[in-house]
Amino acid sequence: MDKSFKFYEDLPPNHLTFAGYVRYRAKRFNDAVNLYEKALISIEESTKLNQDTKKYLKVYIRNPMAISLAITQNKSELFDNISKTKININLRNVSDRIKSIHVINNMEKDSTINLIDS
Repeated sequence: MDKSFKFYEDLPPNHLTFAGYVRYRAKRFNDAVNLYEKALISIEESTKLNQDTKKYLKVYIRNPMAISLAITQNKSELFDNISKTKININLRNVSDRIKSIHVINNMEKDSTINLIDS
């Protein structure tokens, strides 16, 4: 993962998201938070991702970023924005590739998430 950062200046948002998750699983929580913040900015700025995919990736980030922030005792305005937002996601508009790599368990149980055409 670290080598890919040396070769590519602008990694796609879903790669940054996955890199954050890898850091989170490795218990490198500060690195995870930094990558998640980069991913959130990249998601917002992306012209290649549709709105439902952007929302899906933000939901994927929420739980591990919350844990990482709690452990590091940091705050993130970007996280605060996605944690409080009511999100409607049409899963038909999210590619199967994104859903298979960025698996979100029990998403439908979250009261802030409304899945459409799931």
